[in-house]
Amino acid sequence: MIYQAPINLSMSDKTVQAIIDLDTGLIGFSELVHGETIEFTYKESPVAYREALLNQLSSLFAEKSLGNFKISRKNQRVMEAQKILSNPSL
Repeated sequence: MIYQAPINLSMSDKTVQAIIDLDTGLIGFSELVHGETIEFTYKESPVAYREALLNQLSSLFAEKSLGNFKISRKNQRVMEAQKILSNPSL
């Protein structure tokens, strides 16, 4: 089952939702224009959409993060490097 959580964004002149895929962690945006839905990935979306999402979520942010290295891209690179360096055939 694909589970996506839509968040209505507060934008005065547009109907836009942030869509968070809870399985992959990916974030995208969907805009309704003349009855048609236009989809954007997070990176290709207009900056105003990202700002609206962060503004809406900011009240939920913790004062101090506990962090989570397991979900960091840096951790993925370190694990790949460790795998290469621990290879006995090198």
